[in-house]
Amino acid sequence: TREDGTVGERTLDEFYEAQRRYFESGRAIKEVLENVQIERKGKRASVWADFVLTDEGETRRGKLALLLIEGPEGFKIHSLMFSYYG
Repeated sequence: TREDGTVGERTLDEFYEAQRRYFESGRAIKEVLENVQIERKGKRASVWADFVLTDEGETRRGKLALLLIEGPEGFKIHSLMFSYYG
């Protein structure tokens, strides 16, 4: 979510490329997950967690959610959603 309340969307390729550029930027970046909750129901699972992202000493907190589905090769991510706290 953006500060004005609108929702940003990206394709998997767009998301991956943005993450790659960010983490390869050379800055001091650290991300920690806290309060991880996993719920599995058959071939479906959801993961909820708080995250703490530190970038060059500036810390931001948020929540993330993953929806997963199990196939022949194991679980794959169906969707990912995250939002920073205000």
